[in-house]
Amino acid sequence: MLVLEDGDVGKTMTHNILIFTGFVGGHGGAIKASRTYKALQEQGENPILVTESSYVPKLNRFGLIPDIIIEKGSSSEDSHRRVKPVLDSVDYSTMISFGPRTFGPRHAVENDKKVVIVDGGLPPFLGQLNTDHEKDVYSQATLYALTCHFPWEMPTDVEEMYGGITTEVLSQPLDKRTEEHFKSLKSGDTNIVDDVRRKFGLNGRKSLFIQIGYSLFDERNFESNGGWLKRQEYDLAHEFIINLLETLQQTEEPPIVFLDASVSAKFERYISDKRIDVQVYSFLPADEMVTLSRAVDLNVSRCMRGVTQFQISATGGYDVVCPCPTDYMHEDISATFAENLGLIRQFPFNMGELGSSLVEYVGSDHYHFSKERRMESWKQMNEKRNLIKRILEVHQS
Repeated sequence: MLVLEDGDVGKTMTHNILIFTGFVGGHGGAIKASRTYKALQEQGENPILVTESSYVPKLNRFGLIPDIIIEKGSSSEDSHRRVKPVLDSVDYSTMISFGPRTFGPRHAVENDKKVVIVDGGLPPFLGQLNTDHEKDVYSQATLYALTCHFPWEMPTDVEEMYGGITTEVLSQPLDKRTEEHFKSLKSGDTNIVDDVRRKFGLNGRKSLFIQIGYSLFDERNFESNGGWLKRQEYDLAHEFIINLLETLQQTEEPPIVFLDASVSAKFERYISDKRIDVQVYSFLPADEMVTLSRAVDLNVSRCMRGVTQFQISATGGYDVVCPCPTDYMHEDISATFAENLGLIRQFPFNMGELGSSLVEYVGSDHYHFSKERRMESWKQMNEKRNLIKRILEVHQS
């Protein structure tokens, strides 16, 4: 592992595929990078992994140790300046860049390299030179791969907005070990699931897993602090959790609720001395997180196209979606698309009696058949729109 700063760039390293990560919030990008890295190794490739300093713990959590670490800049222009000499030191032919920011991809297009940008959403804006979302970079990239577990079709107005960018909706990446784990959960391996149910005391009571991480509640992610989070998105996420906690306490038999530890601490006054039984989790092993989402009665997701939603679908878990923040990465639009396919049931995040509506949904006809449709949809995406196969096609072309 090398930590490179200005003036530290030395001998050129040769690798066919460069995986570029970082400059994003949440853990979705790290999970996808990890599975892609391992899947490419299974195909005989030897990718080099490059990231920025603040992203290293996220990669480590999912089993990756970066080969090169770049010190993150204090601004978009500074990050571009720091990234360029480091990537100049690597002789690569194809870049796989996770997340919508263009610090890495700009180097690829300027040097006539192939580049596949992988993200769950389209760029939030199309900016000018030295911004973190450069329009010219997107238009010159080989491919912008939108990861999804169902065949989302962008509305015409969205397609027109991003005209000139080569986009494809492709599967979420999987390596063989993860795929085998998912298959065991999907097939109903009672030992694995029952062990988790016993560990978390799920037998005999309804249980909900609130699938939302802390990044939407962290003020350090505000755009004013150099991050990506808008104040409106922050406020909507707060409104969602407050409404959910308050309405769950009004249900006849409040369920067990699983909530991220940092999120729980943020909303402690809505939890303490209440009827609701909140089970707090923090940094569970990745496999156990997936198994827990399979074991609970219902997952409550804030987005439809994310990694977590995919994992729930691929393993045969039960799920609903409360799109929040609205108008964020086109999640509300894609949730409606999925609902029209019979894949999911939407519940507005700010609806009255949200808690009782979720609890009553458990066990319904739609609850069961939508799960079957999600599993079949993922199977078709994995077979016909496989991200790893597409990356290798680009690389070998």
